[in-house]
Amino acid sequence: MKKILIGFISIGLSLICQAGWAENAYVTNTSKIIVREGIGTTQKIVTMLRPDQRVEVLGSESGWSQVRLLGPGGKDLEGWGLSRFLTTRLPWKIQATSLEKENTLLKEKLSGLERDWTEASNKEKELALKLKEDTRSLDQVREEYNTLRAESADFLELKKKYESTRKALKEVKETAKILTKENESLSSSHRNEWFFTGALVLFVGLIFGLIMGRRQRRRKSSYY
Repeated sequence: MKKILIGFISIGLSLICQAGWAENAYVTNTSKIIVREGIGTTQKIVTMLRPDQRVEVLGSESGWSQVRLLGPGGKDLEGWGLSRFLTTRLPWKIQATSLEKENTLLKEKLSGLERDWTEASNKEKELALKLKEDTRSLDQVREEYNTLRAESADFLELKKKYESTRKALKEVKETAKILTKENESLSSSHRNEWFFTGALVLFVGLIFGLIMGRRQRRRKSSYY
């Protein structure tokens, strides 16, 4: 039991060490290279590696490297290949493809930046034009405000004069009303006075006529 446990621990440590040591490598040969089950050309072939293919190097021994790669069906394959056909340097083709992708991305970003810059430039022009229009409108409003302020001062003065004139006119109307009443009262009094005076004159004349008539009758009776 202890031997089995120790065996499992040893295998686990070996796998951990191999996994920790594993590094990426690329096939440098211009043609496919063979991956075998073990070291030596007599070992059974596991698979073929194409140029620039990426593998994980688990270890090296006697000019051979133990590699691991993703096989058909998503399963990992392990085997041994000649170390001289492997390198840790990224192949030029892959670098070129990567650089081409980066270049494409940079072009897209540059295109986006140019588009953003154009939009920002147009927006800046619009804002500058809007600012100019707003400044012109503000100057016009300020001018109108100053005009209204001056006119309002004149208006207040005119309003003050109007109020004063209206008050004076009201007082004149009140006075005229009073004078009209007094005039009507005086006119009525004068009419009464003229009436009484006329009546008195008529009465006096009547009495005077009666007296003079009696005298005349007396004189006539004295002649007879």
